[in-house]
Amino acid sequence: MQRPRTLCCPIMALAIATAATLLAGCDDDEKFVELARQSAERRAEQNRLVAQQSQTVAETTRELVREDATARRELITAQKDLETSLQTERKSLDDQRVSLAEERREVAAERNREPIIAAAITWAGLLLAVALPLAFCLYLVRSLGTVKPSAALEELLIAELVAEEPTRLSPPPIGVRTPALESPERIKPDE
Repeated sequence: MQRPRTLCCPIMALAIATAATLLAGCDDDEKFVELARQSAERRAEQNRLVAQQSQTVAETTRELVREDATARRELITAQKDLETSLQTERKSLDDQRVSLAEERREVAAERNREPIIAAAITWAGLLLAVALPLAFCLYLVRSLGTVKPSAALEELLIAELVAEEPTRLSPPPIGVRTPALESPERIKPDE
């Protein structure tokens, strides 16, 4: 029976390698030692690189954790500042709302008070308008009772009232000149 060719090639390569190794002898041991040493050096270099990368990752992670903590602290501070600012703004708005409500109450009270004041001023004006002429008339009546007209004035008034054509009490005709008032001594009553 024939073996498949794919399986046959690796077996042949293994057999040739084994034969070459046996034929080479001592030289191969040195080569194996050299290969093992190089392999160990490569592994040591790889381990050193992995350790260095691990250390770099650890340092980067620590730095990231520090930065994250700093960012969180800044975020918390900013959030507290924002909350404080919002509380201050809310308080300001509340104060403005209270002030506006007080101002509205004052305006409403003024609106109620203004018609009352206007009515009082109107009544006071009317009372003054009625009282002043009455007071003036009262003053005139009292002053007439205490002051006596002069005798010359009484005689002149009597003469004018008794005269057939009064010259002093009636208005002069248009274009006629009136004589100047004579002194009371010159006036002689009609007998």
